[in-house]
Amino acid sequence: MIRKIVTLLFVLSFTIIGKAQDFQLGKVTVEELQEKRHPKDTSAVAAVLFKKGRMELMLSQKHGFMLNTIVKMKLKVYKKEGYQWGVEKIKLYATEKVKEEISFIKASTYNLVNGVVVESKMDDKATFDNRINKFWNQKNIVFPNVKEGSVIEYEYSIKTPFYKRPRDWNFQTEIPVNYSEYKTIIPEFYIYNTITKGFFSPKIDFKLKEKKATLEISSLLRIEEYKEKHTTYILENLPALRNEIYVNNVNDYCSSLIQQMASGDFKIRDEKEEAEQWNKVLQSIYDLEFAKELSQNTFFEQDIKPLIVSLSTPEEKIIAILSYVKNNIKWNGDLGYEAENGIKKAFKIKSGNIGDINILLTSMLIYAGLDANLVLSSTRENGIAAFPVTSAFDYVISSVKTPDKIFLLDASEYNSMPNILPLRVINWYGYLIVNKGNSQKINLVKSESSYKFTSMNFEIAPDGVVKGKLKQQQNNHNAMLYRDYVANENLESYIEKLEIESGKIEIKDYHRENVNELQKPIVEYFSFSGNSLCEVIHNKIYFSPMLFFALKENPFKQETREYPIEYDFPFENKYQINVRIPEGYSIESVPNPIEISIIEDIAKFKFLTKVIDNEIQISVVHQIRESVIKAQNYDLLKEYYQRIIEKQNEKIVLKKA
Repeated sequence: MIRKIVTLLFVLSFTIIGKAQDFQLGKVTVEELQEKRHPKDTSAVAAVLFKKGRMELMLSQKHGFMLNTIVKMKLKVYKKEGYQWGVEKIKLYATEKVKEEISFIKASTYNLVNGVVVESKMDDKATFDNRINKFWNQKNIVFPNVKEGSVIEYEYSIKTPFYKRPRDWNFQTEIPVNYSEYKTIIPEFYIYNTITKGFFSPKIDFKLKEKKATLEISSLLRIEEYKEKHTTYILENLPALRNEIYVNNVNDYCSSLIQQMASGDFKIRDEKEEAEQWNKVLQSIYDLEFAKELSQNTFFEQDIKPLIVSLSTPEEKIIAILSYVKNNIKWNGDLGYEAENGIKKAFKIKSGNIGDINILLTSMLIYAGLDANLVLSSTRENGIAAFPVTSAFDYVISSVKTPDKIFLLDASEYNSMPNILPLRVINWYGYLIVNKGNSQKINLVKSESSYKFTSMNFEIAPDGVVKGKLKQQQNNHNAMLYRDYVANENLESYIEKLEIESGKIEIKDYHRENVNELQKPIVEYFSFSGNSLCEVIHNKIYFSPMLFFALKENPFKQETREYPIEYDFPFENKYQINVRIPEGYSIESVPNPIEISIIEDIAKFKFLTKVIDNEIQISVVHQIRESVIKAQNYDLLKEYYQRIIEKQNEKIVLKKA
């Protein structure tokens, strides 16, 4: 992720913008409504014509400083697939004591009817609210009469007392953006650290302006004079933010602006000061959310003590306690690092959110005498934590340090194991919180491979019918994902899908091992037959030795790529294949062996063949050794996959003797 730290007081580093265009609502033209496609992206279903935001830190007589954000948007719908842009969803922080307030100033749809611009204003009934969780509401706005060719305009303002962490401003979105402008107005005595991320850097204009505010203090009116910092950020002609394969969260690479108020006159200047700020935030979370919960360990003592009394090694205790929590406390589906119910209540009702479950797990591990701590993190959906601020996190897991290694644990997922975390939380890094000490940055991206080993023996009849037997083993994340997939699917349905996905084969004698023994690899066995796995032409038989395992298309289709390639985890796929040649046939040709290695052996492919009597032996290995590959290596990786596809689909040719 491209990351830039901008100190707002450092005026000399700013690029001054020339006079901006006058983008105003209510000025929809016939030409805009007649436009059939976006001039720079003809595939676009819609486009943002302009988007303007104004964030002002205002002095309120009643509430002190309040943050007021005004958003103006004008967008164009080109195709039916763009109708989704006729619904706007806005999240609002709301608790029993305090909430953010939103008001719509304008919301209209414009269409061209018989050559005349016709405005359809939003009805009050077209808005409704959803309660997301105990902290967040969602305002939903449905615009009227949206059609192909419509122009939508709206304006709203949000007032909030939470001025320390303004809303992020996304210059980029899933459709092209012609013009995006964001302006901040901040009193001179407040400092906001600012990050711009993404692949496009905004032009910046900075001005200082005089400001007067009237305050009533002890029944006396007092005029305060101070300066305001007016900063404008502008980006134009932004391409659509398109999701691509092997990207955890495309919004991590969205061109956007993120702000966080610095404490006092503090502004982040270097990595050391940033680390210190992280430690302060993490310690405050520990004190507020974790300290009290972790001190409670008597209510589960009668359950945990007999569980571990006969166990001697840290690994045995970790597995026993992790299994106990997974089997007795069910995840209710809610995220959050805070214990929603409190661990004592969660233990009693056998249910809780992520915080309840993993704080309880950590408390039990500490009780067992293990060096256990909590690790704060952010899910893939929430994005990468950019600022040392509590709202950067929405997840917490547990960790145990042994003399040999650190184990990361998540008891919310039944099929997870030590260092085999749910994919939702494998998001770059987390922060291991040590009370009254320096917290540690922990890499959550796995370095240990998950393997899949397939052994397949088959023979081909002269009429082209293939019959064989297969055994497949999977471990680590491969095994976890397999167990998750089959957990709620009956065996008959699973086999039926497997038959279709494997080239309409017929499967018999299917069975599997170790589905519930999580420390062991998953093993599948079955016999198969198929009459569409090879071609018989005259006196020759043509077939790919990998049958239904051969890759058919390259996952990388774009000409260029800006985002890094993010695999869920490193992996190694091995195939050992034995083919029996039918009686009366001989080998005309087999694929030549090949070995491919790129990017210092991060990606490796090996295809070897050997003929012994009337058998052909094929050994295939495909290995990706790191989870994240830089975008600059995209062309190499794309070509690498293309060569794999070509080799895996090469035919063995048998001819009748």
